Amino acid sequence: MIANLKKEEGFTLVEMLVSMGIFLSVMVVAVTSLLSIIDANRRSQSIKNVVDNVTFAIENISRDMRNGTDYRCLVSIGGIDNGNCKSGGTEISYTPSGGAGTIHYRFVSDPVVGEGNIQKCTDTGSGCSNNWQSMTAPISVVDITNMTFYVLGVGTVGGTTASLQPRVIITAEGIITDKDGKQTNFNLQTTASQRTRQSAGQ
Repeated sequence: MIANLKKEEGFTLVEMLVSMGIFLSVMVVAVTSLLSIIDANRRSQSIKNVVDNVTFAIENISRDMRNGTDYRCLVSIGGIDNGNCKSGGTEISYTPSGGAGTIHYRFVSDPVVGEGNIQKCTDTGSGCSNNWQSMTAPISVVDITNMTFYVLGVGTVGGTTASLQPRVIITAEGIITDKDGKQTNFNLQTTASQRTRQSAGQ
């Protein structure tokens, strides 16, 4: 009597090794791509948080200035009060709504460690020498390399007595450095127009 032998099918050792090699190669590529995506997302979130900090400071300045009057631009910190400032300045001031003192904003290119580049002072008569407060994160987090205030439409223009609409243009650019040492440049700009008109003689 002859036994009915059934041939069993399966993978050879070589086939198993080839399959495992292909599988591991695909997994390495997939994991590497996933880690790159996670790193890019972390970096973009970090940049967004820093830019949001600067954007909030600049928007806060423009929002407050819309309700103020008597815009003044200083070409340099502690410099001459110029009023109109078509070529731009590093410090600006205005009288807030209600006329309580004077608000000053300035850009400091090289602040003390732990301070931010954009600073604010409320002068109620005692001056601003020791009253400056940082509005942005320390330069170790975000380094604003340049910030300029342009003041237009203040005072008389060509001797005219027509009503003017003073406005301020604020530009800022800087560098964000993440914890890996990678740097990202940014540029921001906003405009604020005085809501209450003032005569050209003011």
